[in-house]
Amino acid sequence: MIKDPNKWNLALARFSGFTQSVREPYDEDKVQVYENIVAALEGAASADLSSFKIPAERLKRRVINARKSSFSGQPDHTQYSDHKECDPEFFRSQLLGLANYIPIIKGDSSKPGSSPYESLSDDQLKTLLADRKLKPKRVTDVAGERYVFERADGIAKLLRDDVGQSSQAVSHISNVYNIRDSNIVQNSPGSSISKTLGFKSEELRKIVAELKLFSAIEGIAPENQKQIKTDAATLDVQLESGNPNPAIVGASLESAKAIVEQAGVAQGQGVLAAIRSYLGLA
Repeated sequence: MIKDPNKWNLALARFSGFTQSVREPYDEDKVQVYENIVAALEGAASADLSSFKIPAERLKRRVINARKSSFSGQPDHTQYSDHKECDPEFFRSQLLGLANYIPIIKGDSSKPGSSPYESLSDDQLKTLLADRKLKPKRVTDVAGERYVFERADGIAKLLRDDVGQSSQAVSHISNVYNIRDSNIVQNSPGSSISKTLGFKSEELRKIVAELKLFSAIEGIAPENQKQIKTDAATLDVQLESGNPNPAIVGASLESAKAIVEQAGVAQGQGVLAAIRSYLGLA
């Protein structure tokens, strides 16, 4: 539930801009910017987003140079980076997981384009976590360290795992071409554009994430939010399909483009530019 629509839209715009522009290395300064955005989203909504934050233990100094002791008597020497950095794969999974979870915050779990896990019972979620070997939330209290099941945390872990599996699947597609100077989504594990009938999977995955963020903006007409979710859900299906249909992809993007153009809000300019680029209109 959104408590302050203005603050929510502002935080959402910051998050959208951050995901499009941030690049490796993900050092302490960038992590702090991300944490501030997460805190702003939490402050504007009745939601606990701690599962998507970056734990302190994930920040470590990177080894720049390592030298073993020599016959001349020089001792071992290891040179570390000046600033602590977060593991790139974990950082990206947190960002993409949050992008997928944001539409759920507004209570749209039963609508197209939202997480399928919201409709599952706690027992079903626990079974899925166990099947995927994903541990519940770790807590430390007077009883010591232990794992406890929390619904929001479980759904967040499943969403992040989905992102990881999708990235791994992309990395095994033949006829793949690397992208230089790309954004956070295109820098994900196995990042590439798949040249299958012109189907550019990672570029499209970025657009889907941005459309889900756009659908969560306060002030967008309900019918337009519903259609955007439907378009995003259709594109999700095509992304996971072994035989994507370019006609369906194109129709869904044209539909989404028309709605974003009609909305005329600043938060939609990034995804609008991405859609136009994909369709060859930019």
